[in-house]
Amino acid sequence: MKQKRILCALCALVLLACLLCAPAAAEETEYFIYDIPDVLTGEQVVELNDAAKEVSLRHGCGVYVAVFDDMAEYGYQDIEDFAQAVVGQWALGVGAENNAVTLVISKADGKYCIHAQGATAQAAFPDSKKAAIADAFTDNLRSEDWAGGFSDFIKECDAVLTGAPADEPSESKTAEGETEIFVYDIAGLLTDAQVSDLNKAAKEVSLRHGCGVYIALFEDMTEYGYQYIESFSEAVYDQWSLGIGADRNCIILVMSMADRDYDLCAHGDAAHTAFTDYGKEVLADAFKDDFRHNDWASGFADYVSQCDYMLSRAAAGDPIDIPEGGGYVQHTLPERIARSVIPGLIIGVIIAFIYCAVLKSKMKNAKIAHEASEYIAPKGIAMHAQDDVFTHSTVTRQRIERDNDRGGGHGGTSVNSGGFSHSSGKF
Repeated sequence: MKQKRILCALCALVLLACLLCAPAAAEETEYFIYDIPDVLTGEQVVELNDAAKEVSLRHGCGVYVAVFDDMAEYGYQDIEDFAQAVVGQWALGVGAENNAVTLVISKADGKYCIHAQGATAQAAFPDSKKAAIADAFTDNLRSEDWAGGFSDFIKECDAVLTGAPADEPSESKTAEGETEIFVYDIAGLLTDAQVSDLNKAAKEVSLRHGCGVYIALFEDMTEYGYQYIESFSEAVYDQWSLGIGADRNCIILVMSMADRDYDLCAHGDAAHTAFTDYGKEVLADAFKDDFRHNDWASGFADYVSQCDYMLSRAAAGDPIDIPEGGGYVQHTLPERIARSVIPGLIIGVIIAFIYCAVLKSKMKNAKIAHEASEYIAPKGIAMHAQDDVFTHSTVTRQRIERDNDRGGGHGGTSVNSGGFSHSSGKF
């Protein structure tokens, strides 16, 4: 017991040093249970560590427990900030992205935090899942059944990871290789029921057209080391192995909530045909009005519905694109007259009426003179200077035609060297 106390004290000193100094090397750890205040027996630590290690290595996502006497001893008042510091400074995690879900407890004030790090962990543990996991262990912790509470935490994490998307979600594919997950709500914008309904709709559209229709929602792409939404979208596509068929055809709506960035990313010939450069703008218009009011479920439903319509148009040989005449909309001559000449005439009449009314108001005290002399000023007219003042000028310009002025706008899809096409912006 004395040796265990010495070991725990050393661990506390190591943590303090890590929080103040450089981070530790990010090697795969053999330790998943850190019991600084000695709430467990040595045997319980070993059993829980073995269970957490087995779950962690099987899923490629570390499951950790870190218990401290008082986070204030390390200079922290907020449990979430403290949890992030522990995970970061101890370099916890499994795999290249250091995926980890960590239960951090400050015993003195009874506070805890479930912290998720890495794409796999954040996809698997949205706020709703964290709340469900907490319900499984908090009763035990209140009664100071620490071993039972931590055991329940590990079991719940195992159950969640068993059904969660991984970085390369082979578990989420059927025997035929068709993906079962089309909506990834890592940002926690939707309820579980909304995610389920959207996933069913997206899956039906995707399998019917042979082109995946995906939604991927994140809190902040910079947490994954990305500054540009287009690059982030391509990484999501690659790491999660999205797409349907040999060409992995798909359209993905990727959103980073921190700066309200979105990107429509398409891959594969079928997707590029259906979702042209202009077509992506039309697609974005279908959901951005909902997003401006934070109506996420309606916006995503409109996105899936519009994708279905555009894929159907492409299958019929009539994809949504810029008309051949150039420009986004091609109007007939009567339409152009109605849109320009008639409004101009109406505005001109209104301005003329106002101008005449002003002139008339200034002439209310005028009267007709009976003799010409009455129009001459009493002291006559004296001209001391003479100037030529130009009140009007007429300028004529003639357009010089260039070869690149002809032909109007061009349709189609711009595909980069990686085989992706994009349309991004703010919502």
